[in-house]
Amino acid sequence: MANAIRMKLHKPQGKYDPAQSKFFGDPVIPVWMKEEIEDDEVFLAQIKLSDIAHLDTENILPHEGWLYFFFRAEDGSAWTRKEAVVRYSKDEPSVVIDKFNEASPIPEGLNETWLIDFEMAEEANGLGIKLLGEPFDWNYADPAPQLLLQYDPLDSPSEFLSEMDGVVYFFAGKDREKFTDAVWHAEYS
Repeated sequence: MANAIRMKLHKPQGKYDPAQSKFFGDPVIPVWMKEEIEDDEVFLAQIKLSDIAHLDTENILPHEGWLYFFFRAEDGSAWTRKEAVVRYSKDEPSVVIDKFNEASPIPEGLNETWLIDFEMAEEANGLGIKLLGEPFDWNYADPAPQLLLQYDPLDSPSEFLSEMDGVVYFFAGKDREKFTDAVWHAEYS
């Protein structure tokens, strides 16, 4: 069973580096990425991979650069289809996209920045917000697809998907260098 990295979200206190690991708020991206982002994308998180290198003991992710999680959404309902968009870059982020999620179809919880503290998860297959490990209560395939990110709205101080009783997964596809074929999967209780 793969190790999991637990993520605890907290509000920034004072000044902080906008390019650090965070959920929501304004993404800070490399220049080239601005041309790839489409109008219907919603920013979820950016992970500075050097922050988690010591916790990724199985070397599943690169240990340098940034991993960005976006998704496409038709509307703000937790029950409508979403499409995962994951981007990886070794390039230093230098472009802040102010108020990125303001025009999003998701009405709440996306514009405030939540910084991330990382720690090894006690259970690789538990609930919560985490990177890697096993998806919580996976009952479909054996083994489960490679989990990149699990978002549990009940573990988040944000309002994002707060009406959802379940968990959202970002699974890696076959492209383990750029993560261009990641998949969004919502599991409802």
